Amino acid sequence: MKKVISKGHQVETYRKFHDAEYLRSIGMATQIQEQREKNAILDSFEDGVEQGIKQGVEQGIKQGVEQGKKKVKDCF
Repeated sequence: MKKVISKGHQVETYRKFHDAEYLRSIGMATQIQEQREKNAILDSFEDGVEQGIKQGVEQGIKQGVEQGKKKVKDCF
């Protein structure tokens, strides 16, 4: 015996799945955005560390040159 599903039930089932798919896509979009923000923060942190190291080296060189000049003046 063949089981017959009414048209109304099929439409209702489709609507439930369609709504769930819409909610899944919203959830997925939210997760993707959160991941992008997290990666942007990590990237900006790494860039900041690199810039800090470069600035530290430059300041160290300047200070070393100044101290070297002072020592040379003190010797003469």
